[in-house]
Amino acid sequence: MVAHNQQEDLGTLGSNVYLSEDKKRLTFWATHANHNVMKFHSARFASGSAVGQILQRSQRARFCLYGPVSDEMKAWRRDNGSEVG
Repeated sequence: MVAHNQQEDLGTLGSNVYLSEDKKRLTFWATHANHNVMKFHSARFASGSAVGQILQRSQRARFCLYGPVSDEMKAWRRDNGSEVG
């Protein structure tokens, strides 16, 4: 997933995947250059096959945004099923 994002998402500044030692927590982390890149990446991820595979293997999922997130991105996340605080 990380290698694919580095090739396909030119505005993704960095990303990585972490699996806890007990293999119970998977964290996917990404930093994007701006709102448009984040929205593009989120939409592509949400419509791809990887998200279904991850959710099938997960008991809980959480999507966290840190930093100055635009109102448009917050609305997009709400419209796509995320809780935005």
